[in-house]
Amino acid sequence: MTGEGVAWFAIAIEIVGLSLIAIELYLPRSKERISKVLTSSTEGEATPAASRASAIMIGTLAAVWIGGAVGVAIVDVSLTIAFNVGMTVFVLTVALVATVIGRMVRLGVLLGRGNTLGGVGLVLALLGFALELVQLL
Repeated sequence: MTGEGVAWFAIAIEIVGLSLIAIELYLPRSKERISKVLTSSTEGEATPAASRASAIMIGTLAAVWIGGAVGVAIVDVSLTIAFNVGMTVFVLTVALVATVIGRMVRLGVLLGRGNTLGGVGLVLALLGFALELVQLL
C-alpha cells in the first residue's frame, strides 16, 4: 500500500472511531443496538446462529478453494501449486485480520468500562492516529 493509501486508510479508521464515540454520546437508541452486537461478539459463549454462520463461512471458503483448485488443475496443472499457495496466504490474512479485529473489540470493551461503543471508538481513533504518526517517521 502506498503512503497515500495508508493515509486515507488511517483517516477512515479515525472517522469510524470518532463516529462510534459520537453515537455513544448523542444517539442512545442506536447505541443500545450497536452495543448489543459488539458485546455479543466478545462474549465467550457461542450462540447457535453465530456457530451456524461460522460453519457456513468456512464451508463456503472450502468450496471456493476446492472449486478453484479443480478449475486451475483442468486449465493448467502446473499452476495448481501457485493457486494453493495464494489461497493459503489469503486464508491466513483473513484469519489474522479477523483475530486482530476481535482483539481490538475486546480491548475497546475493556477500556470503555461499560461504555462499549465509546471504548471501541476510542481504540479505532487511536489506531488511526497511530498510523498517521507512523507515516511521519
